[in-house]
Amino acid sequence: MAGDIRDLATVERIAAGAGVIFHQAAMRSVPRSVADPLGANDHNVNGTLNVLEAARRAGVRRVVYASLLAAILILGTSYASVQQAFIYFQF
Repeated sequence: MAGDIRDLATVERIAAGAGVIFHQAAMRSVPRSVADPLGANDHNVNGTLNVLEAARRAGVRRVVYASLLAAILILGTSYASVQQAFIYFQF
């Protein structure tokens, strides 16, 4: 699907009728995120909130969120495996 994750109306339109949402949208450049933390927050945090809110409004029962391991490791958080770096939200 194409659209801007920061636009709740677009995300709601995409979520309508979905059974599961696989959320992988993000500002994909760690260096760009470091250079523009407010932009990174808008894309990554506010965008994710839009996905979760659109899912709630549409009655979607499951959202699967995946993040780049590089983004997690750069924050100094360590995981025993790549699988532990994935977070699953279930309503």
